[in-house]
Amino acid sequence: MYLINFSLTVSAAHSKFPLSVTDWNILVLFSSTFPECQLCVLTGGALQIDFRPAFWRREAVQRIRTTRTQKIQPHSGALALFSVRFRNCCPDLLVGAEVALSVGGKVDIMSQLMRVITRKMSTSRAVEKVVVIGGGLMGAGIAQVAASSGFRVTLVEVNEQLVEKAKGNIQKSLARVAKKQFKDDEAAQNGFVATTLGRLDATCSLTDAVRDTDLVIEAIVENMKVKHDLFAKIDSVAPQHAIFASNTSSLSIREIAQVTQRRDRFGGLHFFNPVPVMKLLEVIRTPETSDDTYKRMMDFGQSMGKVCITCKDTPGFVVNRLLVPYLAEAVRLLERGDATAKDIDIAMKLGAGYPMGPLELADYVGLDTTRNIISGWHENFPENPLFQPIGTLEKLVQDGKLGVKSGEGFYSYKK
Repeated sequence: MYLINFSLTVSAAHSKFPLSVTDWNILVLFSSTFPECQLCVLTGGALQIDFRPAFWRREAVQRIRTTRTQKIQPHSGALALFSVRFRNCCPDLLVGAEVALSVGGKVDIMSQLMRVITRKMSTSRAVEKVVVIGGGLMGAGIAQVAASSGFRVTLVEVNEQLVEKAKGNIQKSLARVAKKQFKDDEAAQNGFVATTLGRLDATCSLTDAVRDTDLVIEAIVENMKVKHDLFAKIDSVAPQHAIFASNTSSLSIREIAQVTQRRDRFGGLHFFNPVPVMKLLEVIRTPETSDDTYKRMMDFGQSMGKVCITCKDTPGFVVNRLLVPYLAEAVRLLERGDATAKDIDIAMKLGAGYPMGPLELADYVGLDTTRNIISGWHENFPENPLFQPIGTLEKLVQDGKLGVKSGEGFYSYKK
């Protein structure tokens, strides 16, 4: 039998809880399929679980049911940080893994613990080390969430200046997340930020970064040649088991993968901005993507707390295939003089219940990004009227009016 010990430490803004640590009792039983494997009581802050080696399988863990789970109800404003450390683990578990759980209202402790454990129980090689290439908004966001979810992350940029910029942006973002999650508990905030940053490295040495990794996520410019050059360069360097994934929002995953010798280990992981906030992850599989690769990508996304949906390698996948033509049609309305930008946005907010109007959203996304997506689709599908270039959009981009990031687009954001 394997013995897995968990140590549980608590820090709180208030020292008193209605329920003390020593009173917590968590009893986990396997379902009737494995009646002989019932085990585990948490008392005095120490949790011990015994499982036989044969049961270290996802299939077994998925059959676990909690027969009695104590709920924690802190006083109003009380917060707690739980640090779960794996010690004396069997080889299938990640030694030294940590997870921080915030307590607000009622929390099912056992389900949270089991979520951390099950990530390491796949019959295929689990993702532990992640390389994110590109430290812009998307790349930095992906690296941040992966690190805060317990993965070892290396972020790659092209020079030291951009490396430091990305690290600074991540630290600021983590501080915002910590403040929101732990409110007035400064010790918990600092612990969350320090623990996450401890799992995150940043470098401008691309080949060194990919030599020892389980997953490479590319989040660079939306240009097929640039992506081809990148993946061709690292294909022979990265381990054979490593999965390659692109965060592209519009380019063909299958076409990007053509320059590699691992098309069965290639897929799309399309996150949404801002990554720490947006829950959706589009997981894209090509005809060549193996079932094992697809499963590992889904497991990875779910371990980051994302809601994962699956889509074939079709232009724009699900969200952008619906969203970009909608934005484009709004620009065409404006271009024809049918309505003003303000009225178009008001109409969709009040008439359709959208939180932002299409032109506001285009400014937020970036007019260059929207233009590049439409141009790429038009090049590949010139007969599709939805993908026709738009003069107004082209001119705004040429004039450097890219939306919020440049200070002006359809609206002015200059202070």
